[in-house]
Amino acid sequence: MSAQSAGGGHFFVDPRLIINSPASIVDVKAFSYSSDPATHTTTAPWGRLIDSVWLNVPVVKAYDTLGVNPLLNGTGGYPSMAGKFALILRGGGISFSQKAAYCKNAGAIGVIIVNHKNGGLVNMAGTAPFDAQVAGIPVLFLSKDDGTPMNEALKANQAVTVSIGKWGFNLTNDVGIAPYSPANPHAFCIPITQVNAAAGATSRAYDFYTGAYVANFGTSAQTNVKMKQTMSFTPTGGSASVIYADSVTHASFPVVDSIHEMFSPRFTRQNFGSTGVLTQTYTVSSAASVDGNPTDNTVSYQTYITDSIFCKSHWNPITNAPVVTSALHYPSSTSMPTLWGPMFYVAKGGYQPKMAQLAIAADSDVLLNNGVSPSVLVYLFKWTDANNDGRVNGTELSIVASGFRSSAAFTMSDSSYKPFTVNLTNPKSSKLIARLQDNSWYFLAAEIESDFFLGADHSDNYFARNKLSVHGDSSATSFPEFWAPLGSTNVAAPAYNVLIDTLAGLGFDAAPLARSVEDTNWAFTVYTGLVPSMALHISKTVPTGVENTQAPIFNTFNISPNPANSVLTADVNLIQQSNMVISVINSVGQSFKYETKQSFKSGRIDINTANYPSGTYYLLMGTDAGSEVKTFTVVH
Repeated sequence: MSAQSAGGGHFFVDPRLIINSPASIVDVKAFSYSSDPATHTTTAPWGRLIDSVWLNVPVVKAYDTLGVNPLLNGTGGYPSMAGKFALILRGGGISFSQKAAYCKNAGAIGVIIVNHKNGGLVNMAGTAPFDAQVAGIPVLFLSKDDGTPMNEALKANQAVTVSIGKWGFNLTNDVGIAPYSPANPHAFCIPITQVNAAAGATSRAYDFYTGAYVANFGTSAQTNVKMKQTMSFTPTGGSASVIYADSVTHASFPVVDSIHEMFSPRFTRQNFGSTGVLTQTYTVSSAASVDGNPTDNTVSYQTYITDSIFCKSHWNPITNAPVVTSALHYPSSTSMPTLWGPMFYVAKGGYQPKMAQLAIAADSDVLLNNGVSPSVLVYLFKWTDANNDGRVNGTELSIVASGFRSSAAFTMSDSSYKPFTVNLTNPKSSKLIARLQDNSWYFLAAEIESDFFLGADHSDNYFARNKLSVHGDSSATSFPEFWAPLGSTNVAAPAYNVLIDTLAGLGFDAAPLARSVEDTNWAFTVYTGLVPSMALHISKTVPTGVENTQAPIFNTFNISPNPANSVLTADVNLIQQSNMVISVINSVGQSFKYETKQSFKSGRIDINTANYPSGTYYLLMGTDAGSEVKTFTVVH
């Protein structure tokens, strides 16, 4: 976007942070840092730049943990910070730079501040006079998810060490897989009905590719660099077995040209006979006998073959919800809502879209129901690329299902970044079941008020898959991957190209969803984090009837005139009083009106269409009981 993010981060070609020990938490971590000029656009950077290498540096826990007072480290029985990195928690009413200053005064050579709440990374603002006191040490910020395992290891008296560097770590032999760069599956949750040949699902959309970006971080050229992918499947209640393997080898890997695109021309289409877990493991090696930093030589992630769930972000099988590590929305300079979401391909239709799962975040630490609760409207569009140009234009989007959650529906158990559900119904007829169709793209989008953020997965990136699906396989016909479309800046003349190797996509509002603060100049990381954490739940079987049991919502819902010129009038009478949202979007998903009403029963609603470009629009009325939509045109 030129979007605002609830937190920025750094990934592959930016400074790197690696947890080297203990073995149970070894990983490459995303982080923000206080001296980064790219993300500190409204406040001054402070602290030391990541301009050196800190290799296998011990980490020690701060006492007290929040740094409310000068630290006790190095006194009594508390561990010394001299020559070590300090780990300290955010919170307690103490600024980032004051915490860092306390750590430096106790002898720390670097500081890692861990978020005390759920959510993504933040850009740490400095406060005088403390920001000037820490000019000589780097100050990093980690999410709660990434920092808590380090804190728990230290509490258990385990030795924790980290390495930090601008690029490499001055090691002779050091090749690695770029974080978040391996080619993803179509989604990290896929219903078994879509990947089972017996059910008639054999679509190219679900092909698996082998490809990732590999770097030579070392100081010497490497030869015979091999990247390998191994896929194993564990059926529910069964044992794991390898079902596919592929590899790519580059004979020469110099230091100067240190990033290579290692893509295989092959792909595999799997037929899954049951639900289960698919594990894809990437490894990289070279002719050198020992890699100086093996931490980034292996990447592994899971895809869940489910009974009824689509999800393009990573999935948490413990909470049965999408993984949410960040949140994004349109710039606060606009007052229009954010309308964004993922795309899924349905190979086998007939199933009913039942509900959506998503998360939102407030710009403050308060609970969503603490006086700032939003109203959330969810659309499920079918996209028919009528002219086969990879663009959404004309009337190619049609609403299949919708749902609404009013601000009053949020309870004390709801909080920022915590997924919740919204039931979906057929907005064209409350009596009829909405159904998915064979071989069709569907766009699941949430429309939220401008003050709130839509949950996203910062550890996700579909760039490699998108490129392989268009260019990288040996098939004569490509099958492009569309994952989380972004909008155009021109409402009157939108141009949404979803076939290009970078992400353009479907249109939303006049304010575009483009790149966020964590982006770099490298194409394969530009869109890291731009994967909405939204899941679509469908019926487990094809419904046998055509009608559902939903009670009617409206006594009357009529619009006139249609076509409209300057004003469209809606006469609305609800069966039961309800909170309601009024939304107008055009046929390519751009928002033109978003208004909420509390405790509404009946009345006349006038919508000013004088400045709407001529074309087709949807007027959707969402209530606590469900939603309905009317299609109208504007002619000037």
